[in-house]
Amino acid sequence: MMLYPISKFVRDSVDLIVGYIDASGTVKVEPRFAGGGHFFEGKASVVDYNGKSGFLDLAGTLAIPSLFLGVSEFHEGVCSIGADRGVGYIDHSGKWRIPPGFLIAMPFSEGRAFVSGDGETFRMIGANGMNLGSDCFERVRALRAGLAPVMKGGRWGFIDCNGITTIPFTFDDIQAQHFKFGLAAAKVNGKWGFIDRTGWFAIKPYFEDVRPFAEGLAPVKFDGKWGMLDIGGGVRISPKWDELGQFVNGLAAARINGKFGYIDPVGDWAIHPLYDKAKHFSANWLWFIRGPYLPTSDVTGN
Repeated sequence: MMLYPISKFVRDSVDLIVGYIDASGTVKVEPRFAGGGHFFEGKASVVDYNGKSGFLDLAGTLAIPSLFLGVSEFHEGVCSIGADRGVGYIDHSGKWRIPPGFLIAMPFSEGRAFVSGDGETFRMIGANGMNLGSDCFERVRALRAGLAPVMKGGRWGFIDCNGITTIPFTFDDIQAQHFKFGLAAAKVNGKWGFIDRTGWFAIKPYFEDVRPFAEGLAPVKFDGKWGMLDIGGGVRISPKWDELGQFVNGLAAARINGKFGYIDPVGDWAIHPLYDKAKHFSANWLWFIRGPYLPTSDVTGN
């Protein structure tokens, strides 16, 4: 059973309180918290009215007492969370796995995390909190498929899980969702393309903007319009859309003439453009909205 956060206004106030419902909409935890997050690895962080954070389990019980600061999530068995002495990592029992002392502590991914003591430079650590590699970086993104994008000297490159540079610092930018289908979106001289794990441009940097591959296709922007490439760099859907999202369950949201619909992998309308905003399909449900009541974000992730 999964629980999901809800909120409601306190009577005669603009303040919101947070509780949790199950998938049927039944309230399992009455709204009583000043803040709360989603469940990850069976726990959700909640904030009481003293500003202290603890963690609920899926039974709605406060499994980890309210001793911490901030709202965070468990990943790979640990959670980065604040205390009076800084940010560290706790385990599912609420005990410190890596003691607090950082200003920033990013979530673990593939057994590695990036931390910062000053908010300006970052270093990679392992599960025991020990440094990996000797370099510090100006900006970092999570390790995925054994490689992490990092910035040094104003340029982006990649390091491996031991902190060793594997792709030199030559790029203007790297997208966060890297090496899907073995390719990562990289920007050089103001244009985007896709590199392989050696740093070679498998798809040359011709594009104004790109999005990661999904279901074998990647949205790309050329001459102000969006189309789709396959993993070989071939044009699968010609650029003609004003906006274009990634494919999810065989459909991608597309906007033309101010309206969103959904296209199939050959670029034909599966659902005609009638909507002001659209989100992607998830678990066979389609989320869209028509008219003036707009969601906070659209399928393109902007």
